[in-house]
Amino acid sequence: MRSTKITRVTAPPAVTRAWYHEQMFSPQPIVLKKLSRLGALIAYWGLFALWMAWPTQLAPPAVVPVAWVLLTTVTPLLLPLRGFLHGRPRSHVWLAFLSLAYFVHGVLEIAAKNGPWGAVETVLSLVLFFCCAIYVRAAGKC
Repeated sequence: MRSTKITRVTAPPAVTRAWYHEQMFSPQPIVLKKLSRLGALIAYWGLFALWMAWPTQLAPPAVVPVAWVLLTTVTPLLLPLRGFLHGRPRSHVWLAFLSLAYFVHGVLEIAAKNGPWGAVETVLSLVLFFCCAIYVRAAGKC
């Protein structure tokens, strides 16, 4: 008598959203999290340095005091700083939301043709927005 071994053929896994998410994002969430955090930090400090230099060195205002301009433009960046430096996802969400105001200002500066600093501000704010959004997605909680 010959023994026949019956092998069971299993069907491939159903392509569901959870399966796709596991296949696409599970191997490298730590790398994605670290890269997006690094990009957010670079964009944040670039935007901060730009706004410290813009009203003081690059294009000082003629009518409004420099201290008032710094107070109204740099202070909002300082509000989520503590949580942002500690890597808290909620602070990243707030910073992403805040970066949209700087994006609008940069686009208005580009439209007014007041030099190249509007384009720099626009790029930095977009990088900050997308890196913060990717970091929050990779962190997985808010």
